[in-house]
Amino acid sequence: MAAAELLARVKFDPGSRADELSPIPWPDGLAPQPLDTGGAGGAEPLPSADVLVVTYTVAEGRALADVLTPGVQTTSWKQYTKQYAEYEPLLAGDAPARESHRLGLWHLSQIGAHRVLCLKSELHPAIDGPKLPILKLWPQILQEASPKLVITTGTAGGVGAQTQLGDVAVPTAVRWDCQQQFKAESWAEAAYPTSPLTAEMSTALAGAGALIAVNTDKIPAQYRTRPVKIWESGTTLTTDFFAWGDTTDHFGLLALAPDCEVVEMDDSALALARTTIANPPPFVSIRNASDPVMPGDEPLEEQRKGAGAIYEKYGYFTTVGSAIACWAIVTAI
Repeated sequence: MAAAELLARVKFDPGSRADELSPIPWPDGLAPQPLDTGGAGGAEPLPSADVLVVTYTVAEGRALADVLTPGVQTTSWKQYTKQYAEYEPLLAGDAPARESHRLGLWHLSQIGAHRVLCLKSELHPAIDGPKLPILKLWPQILQEASPKLVITTGTAGGVGAQTQLGDVAVPTAVRWDCQQQFKAESWAEAAYPTSPLTAEMSTALAGAGALIAVNTDKIPAQYRTRPVKIWESGTTLTTDFFAWGDTTDHFGLLALAPDCEVVEMDDSALALARTTIANPPPFVSIRNASDPVMPGDEPLEEQRKGAGAIYEKYGYFTTVGSAIACWAIVTAI
């Protein structure tokens, strides 16, 4: 996929659709509550939090805000610009951060006893250029927020016959699949285990299915033959190019990782950064299938267009599911 098309996906803004969501029936005392922390944001350090939840695209940020900071859209989140000048020389000319002059947007939320920092990153491994500035960002934000747990989350493409649109993947490993600008790196196909889920987390995820279900009618039945499933296994692949699953495995995703359920472009960067950090916090990857597995008998260009159109139409609603799964993990800490 051309860089311009990647940028279009990253910048696609569906607007907040909170008014289209059916009310989520949060358990008593566990509904997310946005916090008014004061301060101007900007060059200030990030606030400390028990959990750091990081997402990447505009659509993902909108959905995360509507679920975890209800009533406070990303347009009202604080800007994060600390040490931005050090990042600018590392950014490709069309990198989103170079245009916005910030590293991200953030807001705090309270979920039960836990303080959660939601951060929409402006850095993107696949389009920021070969210097991979997000590897500099991860140690910075982890030091400032000092979380007990990090969750990376957002949209992905479904891979394998078992994955349907709207499913949520919580894998046991993430793995690079670099075939373009990072293919010569020693870590181009490196795999990393995610932090094991506790029994309490698995129980909470199982219960989250009922909360996700109240909005699955937004996803057409043609893409679902069963209720949305939360997968707690398998490998999530991180590519340095836009790939999607199809019934012929055109991109070789299943050839590289037969237990792959979704493919995305960010999460292995955190795993790689953790190898350079002393005593990093545990991390969990939570991704929703916003593109279904495409029919392999269609021309590749038609598959690409179809995957993009489905993402634009349902990326927000499918991401509500992964945001609810993030909430479930937090409640089980």
